[in-house]
Amino acid sequence: MELDAPADFPDELIELLREHKTAVLMVLTGNTCTLVGTSPSELLAWASELAERDVVLPEPVSYVEVPLRTVSTCRVSWYVAHYLKTISAARLYQENPELCWRPWTRGWWKEREDEALGALTSLRKALEGCQNDVS
Repeated sequence: MELDAPADFPDELIELLREHKTAVLMVLTGNTCTLVGTSPSELLAWASELAERDVVLPEPVSYVEVPLRTVSTCRVSWYVAHYLKTISAARLYQENPELCWRPWTRGWWKEREDEALGALTSLRKALEGCQNDVS
């Protein structure tokens, strides 16, 4: 997604929008799903357990992966494992900025981590609302 800004739009504000693009899009599209009472560590524990179980549903489940992108899948464990790998890589690069290079900065990796956490939250919410028992 691109932003058409007026010529006199402050460069600092454009950079802030780039850094927080995912969060801005989540707010604008209303996809700020969170599970009440679920901490990130609880979410990651749930995801880790689900990734190891190789869950494939008989009917696809749909969830918002990132703002403006919905995923429908039966391969729940595969997607959960993918998000866990993304979170792991993102945390590695954020903790070791010397490994980052433009355009994959610490901020870019933080955005990937937030997207993956949001996708896991959305998937968990979708699974709780469907008839398939994967708890």
